[in-house]
Amino acid sequence: MGNLSHSWGFLRSRRRNRISLVLGTSFVLFLGIAFAEQPSSHLDQRSALLEWNQPITTINELRAPKVARGAVEKAREAILKGKIPEAHEQLDRALKAFPNYAPALMLEGIVNAEKQNFALAEQNLNASIKADPYYGLAYLSLAAMYNDTERYDDALPLLNRAMPLIRSSCLVYLELANTEIGMGKYETALRHIERAEALQPRNLLPNTRAMMHLLKARAFMGIGNQILAKPEFEAAIKAEPNGEFAHCSRSALAQLQLP
Repeated sequence: MGNLSHSWGFLRSRRRNRISLVLGTSFVLFLGIAFAEQPSSHLDQRSALLEWNQPITTINELRAPKVARGAVEKAREAILKGKIPEAHEQLDRALKAFPNYAPALMLEGIVNAEKQNFALAEQNLNASIKADPYYGLAYLSLAAMYNDTERYDDALPLLNRAMPLIRSSCLVYLELANTEIGMGKYETALRHIERAEALQPRNLLPNTRAMMHLLKARAFMGIGNQILAKPEFEAAIKAEPNGEFAHCSRSALAQLQLP
């Protein structure tokens, strides 16, 4: 398991070095689902493929002026395209119009986390939660950051809070599985992955599917079942052959010791 853990650490470092990556449980992936309540013809195609029950519309969202909502949508699109200065400009515009706008504060946190400014990201995401305690994506984003920095005990209660606020989202269960794997609770992680598989939309993004298989493989490795882990690593590669999860899976497959 030592070499496999090293491969996983390598993947995490690659994730933090490139904000343009849209990975399974990466913060950037949340951008594709955070604003489903305001459909736009300019949405990134990857975002439109996700099918899930939309988050509840909160008072905070209803109070946001149109200019703030529009600026946040433009910031989301800019981040997906890797145009970070433009995203910052739009977020500044949104927060000037509505300083306590939870989605804008969350996006600030996502950008700062991907830039490895974790202290500021934590402030942003906590501010988003404070501004709107019913905004489930803020809890999910903060939990993802805690998982990326191996603060699993801090991530777990946030995910439990997010679960009733983001109903029927496979992403919550995948992040829960990520947490449990980090805590060495592999059987529990497998149950979360099974739930995510049951909830996955028909057109699940390839990188999310790859992440699902890779998490499942890691859980099987954790309980010492390399035979079951092998096809999951292979499925992760098939789901997105040129993705970072495929790279990690190939490294892991090369280290398996099967008869």
